[in-house]
Amino acid sequence: APGGAGSDAPAVLRAVEGDFLHLSPSAADALGLPRFDAAFDRGALVAVLPEDREAYVATLAGLMAPEGRVLLVTARPAREGMDGLSRQCTPPLAASVVEHDGFAGPPYEVREADVRELFSPAFAVRPLQREDRMGAEPHWRERGCTRFEEAAYLLRAIEQGSGLESNSGARDPPRCFVMRL
Repeated sequence: APGGAGSDAPAVLRAVEGDFLHLSPSAADALGLPRFDAAFDRGALVAVLPEDREAYVATLAGLMAPEGRVLLVTARPAREGMDGLSRQCTPPLAASVVEHDGFAGPPYEVREADVRELFSPAFAVRPLQREDRMGAEPHWRERGCTRFEEAAYLLRAIEQGSGLESNSGARDPPRCFVMRL
């Protein structure tokens, strides 16, 4: 198969531009897109308005193959106020700021509880790593943050009652996509 292990044939890369939140499984089929074995999201979910997150998860779930995996990286940018409450940091470009419940973004804060609530039951959620990025990315301090944490999760698609068995025999090369806003 093209791009497979031991193959000299190049892998096929296909770019699709559009509104991810409106990419239904039937629209993906019409574009000739496969169900994906893997996806990487660093910067997509945290850029989606919180009220659109369920649509994002539904779209992602509809594009994944049974047992497909997603490496998800989320952010928790915040600043402590005089009252001791955490607030969202302000993005550097005023034109890109969107207020949501008093928080400016993107990026919008995504907590582990949010990930579990959003992605269950379509995905099994496994936290992988949490890291304070303030020292490595000092520009967050310039934006008024007192904290900037990234967390990585492995999401595994849970097949919803189709009765299909995983094929442990020969396989096509993995089909992957990357989402970045």
